[in-house]
Amino acid sequence: MVTPPIVNYKENEQLSISCAKEIREICKPLFDFFGITGFTFQRMYKDGARLYFSSSETWIENFYDKNYFLASSFKKFGQLQSFNLWKYWPKEDNVFYQLMADAKENFSYANGIVIIRSYSEYMDAFTFRGNAKKDDSVNHQYLNEFQCIEKFLDYFYVVADPLISKAYKKKIIIPEDIVQPIYSNNEDFNEYRKRREDFLSSINHDRILIENAEKKFFLTKRESDCLRLMVRGQIAKEIAHNLSLSPRTVESYLLSIKLKLACASRSQIVEKVLAQPWNHELIRTAFKKENHETTVL
Repeated sequence: MVTPPIVNYKENEQLSISCAKEIREICKPLFDFFGITGFTFQRMYKDGARLYFSSSETWIENFYDKNYFLASSFKKFGQLQSFNLWKYWPKEDNVFYQLMADAKENFSYANGIVIIRSYSEYMDAFTFRGNAKKDDSVNHQYLNEFQCIEKFLDYFYVVADPLISKAYKKKIIIPEDIVQPIYSNNEDFNEYRKRREDFLSSINHDRILIENAEKKFFLTKRESDCLRLMVRGQIAKEIAHNLSLSPRTVESYLLSIKLKLACASRSQIVEKVLAQPWNHELIRTAFKKENHETTVL
């Protein structure tokens, strides 16, 4: 690969190496539970800025020495799904296949996944790697325990926030046009995305699902509307104004929610709803409609 014109390249590499031990400590519960051996976190901004962390100092050195930043970008990873097994990585992506082959041959990394979380100004890619000497049963574990993975990602945002803030001050800048997209034929890719969006739209619903030990049930549409606004911190009067309802009507919906969820307070309701990951997108949607951007809960 040709070395691209990158700003803060060495400074960012040294910072990443110095943080590797802390990343390993953060990831210890993850490594113990899944039996995986490697973790990386990369934040890719729209303007080409990047942050990079890994649990391995030697992998970081290899990553920078071989310019593997060219294997990813905000635009390129925007062509991927939110959950991506290495085993089924798009065959059109030659650069990433080179990275995977290197990881397996020289670091015994294999059976990886890349989980992507997209926001308005940046995209986060979390990579988990298993041991190449073992079978691919870890791939099934990823799928079976996805709720645990999601919980770990939320945990990572909290405990790694000081490291991310520090790295942002020495972020590297890579011109976006240097990184080749996965699909060179954008018409084919856009057609696929449109079909996918049409499918998701056809099965869309706006009712919040609650699960307890006895059963699963949906709140009514109005109860769901009130709850989404309550999670945002609005009181009954504000909810009533936003939904063009009377405060008394909103209070009756909130009381019904309390009874259905067997909760005594607003905080208990919010905790119970957000503990069930399938509701997160419905809550985020409410933020997006109001703020015209993705908000992390």
